[in-house]
Amino acid sequence: MKKILAAFLIFSSIGLSVIALGVGGSATPRPNASADAFNQGQNVDTSSAIVQLKGDPLSIHSATKPAHGKKIDFNSYTVRSQRAQLSAGRNDFRRWLRANASRARITSEYDISLNAVAVKLNGTPLETIAAAPMVEQVQYNALYHPNQDWGHRHRHRRDARILRSGRLQLPARVPEV
Repeated sequence: MKKILAAFLIFSSIGLSVIALGVGGSATPRPNASADAFNQGQNVDTSSAIVQLKGDPLSIHSATKPAHGKKIDFNSYTVRSQRAQLSAGRNDFRRWLRANASRARITSEYDISLNAVAVKLNGTPLETIAAAPMVEQVQYNALYHPNQDWGHRHRHRRDARILRSGRLQLPARVPEV
């Protein structure tokens, strides 16, 4: 019986090592199995850009900046007035785009923490956008690639919750082999 068990353990360890290490695999490194994104790809999206416009956003403008620990009061007259001024500046930029970079399109608008717009370039050079008189700076969009699998932490938390709730019954002792 002991010989059969020993032979079984030897062959199963050989089989597991073949599976884990691979047989005659290629010399190229394998992707990290615990990472979310195997292929990092590019870090910059050259088809779109963030265009920061001149003028302070609501969060730092002297008339609309909230006190420490407070929030912006979007119902106040000064905030609504400043927001209308920022919107007028974005509309000026939109008109400039139609006249000078007709292929570029505004996809998003920001005015709380950043006075900016997101632009789909559609082949328009970044230098053309930067030449607008109301533009402070222009940058290509950065791409986000998650590179860590945090699922193992959630699994351990789930198991701990189940164990505390009493739904998971652990054996009283480990069975002998």
